[in-house]
Amino acid sequence: MTARRRGAVFLRVDCILQGRWRHTRSSAGGAGTRPMQHGSAVGFRRQVRAYLLMLGLVGVWPLAVWTPGEVRAQPSGEQVLREIEAAFARGAEQGIMRRAADRIEIALFGANMLYSEAQAQLVLRTFFRDFPPRRFVFEELSRNGPDWFAVGTYWHGDGAEPFRIYVRLQERAGTWALRSIRINQRARR
Repeated sequence: MTARRRGAVFLRVDCILQGRWRHTRSSAGGAGTRPMQHGSAVGFRRQVRAYLLMLGLVGVWPLAVWTPGEVRAQPSGEQVLREIEAAFARGAEQGIMRRAADRIEIALFGANMLYSEAQAQLVLRTFFRDFPPRRFVFEELSRNGPDWFAVGTYWHGDGAEPFRIYVRLQERAGTWALRSIRINQRARR
């Protein structure tokens, strides 16, 4: 449709809504328009309804074609901990940080610091480079109010004594956020 024709259609709809035009048959048998005569309110209402219906269908059509993605339920704290467990086992710092809060506390062998998401990812990347994973498993999971806690054992590449890893998740507004990671050398028995 050309710009001129589009303009004519919108002008016509505007005129119909203002009650100045109506659709009639011309003497030659074709469709035409002419100024509206008094007393033809029923015809005018029909025209307005037809045009509003047409505009409504044109306006609603994209909504009928567009369908939003599927809605998924938020994972439970235990499911999030299982995702973190799998990421530790692979040495995937991005998988761990996927659930991280804006600021996360990381304690490596007693040195405790608060990091941004990007800094924490860099710290974990360095940790995995220095101590590549052989195996990781959470042995204890517990919940206390809005927090989930997990304690696991991390066996690393050089075969030395495994590390103990402590993780804390916190729930806010139905979403789980990783708040802290503590990595300690395992106490000898």
